Amino acid sequence: MSKHRTIYRLRGNLLRKYEPHKRHSDGNGLYLQKTSMEFGSWYLIYTDKRKKRKEMSIGKFPDMGLDEARARCHAEKAKLASHLDPLSEKRKEEALNREENKQIITFGSHFDKWFNSVRIHKIKSHVTRRQWQSTVNTYCKEILDKPIGEITKEDIYECLKDIWYTKYPTAAKLLRRIEGTFDDAIAEGIIAENANPAIWKGFLAKKFEKGKDVHKPRKHPALDWRLLPKLISELRSLNSNSARALEFIILNNNRLSEGLNLVWGEINFESKIWTIPGNRMKAREEHQIPLSSRSIEILNFMKQFGNVKADKLVFQGQRKNHPFSTTTMEKLLMKVASRLTDKHACPHGFRSTFSDWAADNGITSVDIIDFCLSHAVQGTTKHYLRTKALTPRIEVMQKWSDFCEGKLQAKIIEFNNAA
Repeated sequence: MSKHRTIYRLRGNLLRKYEPHKRHSDGNGLYLQKTSMEFGSWYLIYTDKRKKRKEMSIGKFPDMGLDEARARCHAEKAKLASHLDPLSEKRKEEALNREENKQIITFGSHFDKWFNSVRIHKIKSHVTRRQWQSTVNTYCKEILDKPIGEITKEDIYECLKDIWYTKYPTAAKLLRRIEGTFDDAIAEGIIAENANPAIWKGFLAKKFEKGKDVHKPRKHPALDWRLLPKLISELRSLNSNSARALEFIILNNNRLSEGLNLVWGEINFESKIWTIPGNRMKAREEHQIPLSSRSIEILNFMKQFGNVKADKLVFQGQRKNHPFSTTTMEKLLMKVASRLTDKHACPHGFRSTFSDWAADNGITSVDIIDFCLSHAVQGTTKHYLRTKALTPRIEVMQKWSDFCEGKLQAKIIEFNNAA
């Protein structure tokens, strides 16, 4: 940068080398504000007719180059010469654009744009992705083709009123999706700030009750832990890989998606540890599971059925390179469990079965049980606890496996909580 020039002090070939978190003057009121070595913004700083100092963003770097920034600076300075305030004129233009966009952009089109460009990358489940789109298309029919700037709080109420008390979980999720769509429209300048008709506070809070006053979450139906050895025996009598997959999931207290999407690269046979990466976990944090001798036996058995490369599925479903579906697991469990009890059970309920078994069999440490279930530690403890309690979990998981196999009787099992 030349220190002797009053204008054109910056050099185009050096823009990326200028120090970040500082403003670099080109003269004539034009500044480059670097946020990093690669990115920044161009600003015009000027004094209006009232001698008030003003700043106005005129473009992003590197999208806008030096020559274009200088041309824009000259154009804005020309407005000053014509007794016009550049910042006021910019705001008028933005307001006009918002009004035009209100008439052009519909709620449905903006939801699709926001979902496909922003939200879809944060949702790992294809089923959840479809649910996002289907709930909006089903319950927001009346506003899909309506200009987004014309939608009112009463319109949002109409979308929700028929399902708020009958399908509360769906309604609550739908409201968050509608609210997110409007928040994105505000961020893009399509509608004005504080113009989100889907915010809860105020109108909607007066129309609806919320949370526990409306909906009591249903617990996943679970099998009594005393029946588990018989169920595992029934599974082992079946000559199917889906039965091996369900047994493996039960032994390791997994959510279905965690077990069904297991790939060989996550298994360390030497240390007998299964490491599930954070992007496959509900809490988005890596989780390690000490594998019992039966779990290792199942994994060795599965090696004969396919490719054991690091990125290949352990439990491959009917379609090549695809896991078993949740429906397959649910039907399998229904078939086997019906031989033992009239009560309904679901695969996710085995996590509750494990908790009950642990509590009834001498494992009194709630933290150990939560670690085995990959639950987040609650209360103030979560701010200080760094351990994952892997060593004591090795004993717990092996005892659990032994019980499932029928090697331990259904009675109080001694356990050393000090391990």
